[in-house]
Amino acid sequence: MYRLTKQQKQEQGIISSKKVKNNTRLTIYANGDKVLRLHSTDIITWIGNKIILNSGGWRTTTTKSRMNEFLPKDIKIFQKEGDWYVEYKGDYVVRFNDGIQLVLKLNKNNALENYFNKIDVPQI
Repeated sequence: MYRLTKQQKQEQGIISSKKVKNNTRLTIYANGDKVLRLHSTDIITWIGNKIILNSGGWRTTTTKSRMNEFLPKDIKIFQKEGDWYVEYKGDYVVRFNDGIQLVLKLNKNNALENYFNKIDVPQI
């Protein structure tokens, strides 16, 4: 992985980029977006009230572990009979697809709530 110069970071709107685990970086942008990258794959992207998940085709224990570590505690990625699934609060389960979008909504106290308000699965 190469390092960006201070000027390159400013040009790309990067406020902060730091190593958070082995081969894993968390980058925060000036517009508030965040990206968790494992090797060269953006495995979690936070854009506004959306969380976008992507294994990049690397459905490995490490990828799943990093996702689970950095996702909100109510959201879990698990594997059953070779297939990956996304679970919310132990009640709601959908099949994992690269590019799946989890949309957060505001609760009655106007705080973001981890909730599957809408799930967009990209068409292949």
